[in-house]
Amino acid sequence: MAIQSGSRIGSAILIVGLFIGGSLWVFGHTPAPTVRTMRLAASLPPGDTFGGPFAFPSVAISPDSRHIAYVASHDGVAQLYLRDLTEWNGKPLPGTVDAHTPFFSPDGQWLAAMIGTKLVKFPMAGGPPVAITNIPFKVYGGSWSSDGWIYMGTVPPLGLVKISLETGALLGASKVDDDHGETEHRYPDALPGGKWVLFAARKGGHAYDEAEICAISLKNGEVKSLIKGGTSPKYLSSGHLAFVREGKLMVVPFDPVSLQVKGEPVAAADGVLENPTVGAGQYAVSADGSLIFATGGAKLADRELVYIDRGGATKVLSSRKQQYEDLAISPDGRQLAVTIGGKTTDIWLHDMASGAEKVFTSGLEHRSPAWSGDGKRLFYSGYTGIEDQQWVMIQKDLDGDGKEHTLRFSETPLMPWFISRDGQILLYEESSRSGNALSELMWMDGSHRFQNMTLHDFNQEWSQFSADGHWLAYNIDESGQQEVYVVPYPALVPKVKISTGGGTHPFWSTDGKELYYLSAPAADAGRPLDQRVRLMAVPMETSPALKPGTPHMLFAGPFYQGGHDYVMTPDGKGFIFIRESQPVPASAELRMIVNWAGDLSQHLPRR
Repeated sequence: MAIQSGSRIGSAILIVGLFIGGSLWVFGHTPAPTVRTMRLAASLPPGDTFGGPFAFPSVAISPDSRHIAYVASHDGVAQLYLRDLTEWNGKPLPGTVDAHTPFFSPDGQWLAAMIGTKLVKFPMAGGPPVAITNIPFKVYGGSWSSDGWIYMGTVPPLGLVKISLETGALLGASKVDDDHGETEHRYPDALPGGKWVLFAARKGGHAYDEAEICAISLKNGEVKSLIKGGTSPKYLSSGHLAFVREGKLMVVPFDPVSLQVKGEPVAAADGVLENPTVGAGQYAVSADGSLIFATGGAKLADRELVYIDRGGATKVLSSRKQQYEDLAISPDGRQLAVTIGGKTTDIWLHDMASGAEKVFTSGLEHRSPAWSGDGKRLFYSGYTGIEDQQWVMIQKDLDGDGKEHTLRFSETPLMPWFISRDGQILLYEESSRSGNALSELMWMDGSHRFQNMTLHDFNQEWSQFSADGHWLAYNIDESGQQEVYVVPYPALVPKVKISTGGGTHPFWSTDGKELYYLSAPAADAGRPLDQRVRLMAVPMETSPALKPGTPHMLFAGPFYQGGHDYVMTPDGKGFIFIRESQPVPASAELRMIVNWAGDLSQHLPRR
């Protein structure tokens, strides 16, 4: 039974009048001897969706099922909402634009969520939010454990991290098993008692539907494998383990003490919204056994390649929408090298005249293409899964024998950015073991000599030489947020700040008289999706000294932000972006099963 609200998204989101008749006694107003299993649904007005412009968890339910937190989008603006199911209306939480990953404390007294780079908790009794800590890298999933720590999934090469609720200290909680090809640990769920945490362990090149569900001991770090093939695990009070696989919610009897899985998993609900690229299953379960999930099944984001001139006029380049993630344009402007994700992630060549695309790489995972100065070869990153040589930086000729030549091995991710105009120096990024992004230079004279430019504990990325090779632009977060700087080369000092109010991914014009960058919106900006990413232009004087002008916006749009996410065409007349037509899998309906655990106990008993 679906209920649609004609009002704005904050006023009537979830299970309105239906809960009045059916759930009052569930929540204690009229006690009943037994709690029946009920299936309920709520939909939104056309154009509104559950979830925001992120591929992160978007729904949460309190331990007693009384409160639901969710991210919802209205007019392209996503923020966090909280609803008491004994009341009519859901309420937007102030200052939570673009929030994600909501989860409750075990006692139900707090709601935590990520807002920008800050982990914040909201008191359920009312009052201002409390900042727990700043997390300078992306996180994927969070769980509040009874042992006084919050556990979160992260990016390579880090595993799970844990955050102290007392001090905000951030420490490592698990180690990615390089020897067995693991690259990420995500979506933790703390088991009762504070002794074990469930999580999904992915191997490089594999989709998250092929990840492994594991448990790690909080006492000694022992890891036990539980299920092969699934993501977003959660423990149910009925004695079951739930997880997502290909848009299906799977369950299997599970003993949280012995960590024994009993029998084979079965599908308990179909059409659960999931992004298999990042592994986020949009569902949550309460301690008392209720389930809430967003519908939609396994979906990938819809993106297209677009050409945009300086005035904002747009032309679609791609013949169909795909999971575009990176792009780089050849020096003659005739071809794009683009990363396309899916079951496998590979680099394709896109012909600018015809729009035809042909695959250039094959294997486990390839991304982040960069052209040589003469346009005869490509540099890109690859994943091998070979112990201490998991990530490689590769060079491959467009014409020739098709062989890949490895330039550099690393235990942590590598990402080529750009090569100098004379072809002598390749700029690239390497992740440190602590998770920081380091900018480095590699000489292409055969020596493979390299130099680290990031001398402190900051995240520095996207380095690019000016056309004359005398200046270097990059962004770094040493001020507390990413800002764009320019330094002379080879001195690398002094650095001059170019952006105002945040900026990323600087790109030099072909004549060196302008520098472009992407604006970094504030967490509470409330900017609609079609204006979310802004391209800024800055006039630049470089002789006799560096003198930047005032940044001004050229245009804004719903553009994908990732690695190589835009380029300027070699003729200097326009830009190519990856445009989001459907930014991430989204849903217009939430479903709830009250006393789902009781239903499972009846139909899938523990053995």
